[in-house]
Formats: sequence, structure tokens, C-alpha cells
Amino acid sequence: MKTRSALRSICPPYQMASTHFTNLEQSIRELKRVYLDDALASGSPNTDHQELARAFLTLAHAELEFYVEEALRELAIQSFAGVCAGTFGRPSIALVAFSGLEPKNGGTALSTGKKKTPRQLAMRFGEAHAVLLQRLDRNTGVREKHIASMAIPLGLDSSSIDSTWLNDLDAFCTARGAFAHMSRTTSRGSHLAVNPHDVWTKCERLIWTNPTLATPGLLSSFESFDAWIEAEKLALGPQVIANSWRLRLSHFVLTLVSRLIKKLKLDEDNDE
Repeated sequence: MKTRSALRSICPPYQMASTHFTNLEQSIRELKRVYLDDALASGSPNTDHQELARAFLTLAHAELEFYVEEALRELAIQSFAGVCAGTFGRPSIALVAFSGLEPKNGGTALSTGKKKTPRQLAMRFGEAHAVLLQRLDRNTGVREKHIASMAIPLGLDSSSIDSTWLNDLDAFCTARGAFAHMSRTTSRGSHLAVNPHDVWTKCERLIWTNPTLATPGLLSSFESFDAWIEAEKLALGPQVIANSWRLRLSHFVLTLVSRLIKKLKLDEDNDE
């Protein structure tokens, strides 16, 4: 069992792991039991063990992708709820800054007329929030480019990421891509080069923080990534209910749209 004490120096004040991360841990351990335990108990894994390791890596990647999407979705929704209550935090500021929306100036209106409408920060934030939810719904991986596009708009500082972890994650995703999209008869998709022990070791290092290898102050695992997300939620502070019916309505509508897009995506995946 990995210790979480090292995370306190990364994302103080330290909080318990999120439900999303706990679910990730449970899923990975169950996949390990089903697909890897026999091989790990063997001094010399056979070809069946290697085939099962290919399956484990592919399914583990799906669990990682789902975790990142759902954990960041919850941070985005909580941040939006904070804005609805009059509380702005680093995620909400980053969301407006890195939304990808075309820049706007202050406009020329302060009062509502037939041909002019004052620009409002609340509506601008709602638009940025909608863009991020669409990005999360349409995400297709957990490589560096995927995490950057989803997490930087919520305040992730690129200088706080361990580059070694990103490189290891990219290699893990490359192997998954070969196993998921190429025949086992090809050199890249073949089970022959798969070592179940190596697969588990790499997966373990990606998910849990190893205090002897981690650089203090850097995110070097999904465990520390989760600690950052939980710290950002805590930093939003107590929420004071404020009169902002437009934002509340926007929040309700955007949540419904996001759920609909997600459902359509699942239906499309089921049809394939």
C-alpha cells in the first residue's frame, strides 16, 4: 500500500482521495486480480499470461481515461456552482483565460436596448464552461495533450508536472493504442513482447505516488493529480448563496446538455 504523506507538500491542505480516485483504485485492483495475478505469481509467464496482460493494459487505460474525465468534470461543475453563488476561484479564472473562445472587449453598451446588449462576465463564464464540458465529453485519451486540454483550463500549472510521469504515461498509451487497434499478428500488437510484471509495475507507478521516486512539489502520479483536484475544490472556500438566476439557469441547462452529449456518445460507442 502506497503512502499519501508525500502529497501534503504538493497540494496543502491535504484532503482524502476523491470518490473518483477510489473507484479507479478498486477497478484497477480488480482487473489485476482477473488478468495479472496468475502471471505475477509465476516466475515464468506463459503466452496465455501475455495475452491477458494485453487485455489488462487496454482495460486499465479505459479506467484512467474515465477517471480523468469525471474528476475534472466534477471540478468544473463545482467551480461553476461557486460562480453561481458568487465565489470565484483559480479554476474559474483559468477557464475564462483558456477557454479558446474568441477574445472580446467591453463592448459599447451599459443598458439594454433594441440593438445593444451589455456584455456580462456571468454569460462569458457560462460559455467557457460549456466549451470545457464538450471537450470532456469528446475526449479520447490520457496522453499529455489530452490532459493539458482538459486540466489547464481548470488551473493546472504545467510547471508542477513531473515530465518523467508524462513520458511514462505516453509510453503506456502508445502500447495500449497498439493492442487496441492492431492485430496480435503484427509486431507492435503482438503479445510476444509483453511482460506482465513490467505492465503491472508501470501501471502501479502511473497511478500511485512512490515517495522514493517522486520529486517534492511535482505531480507524478494520478494519486497526486487527484490531490491537486481536491485541493482546488477546497480553495473555492465556503459558498454564499447570491441572487444570480441567469447563472443558475445556465448551470441547469448546461448540465442537461452535457448529460445528453455523454449519453449520445455512449450510444454511438455501443453501436460500433
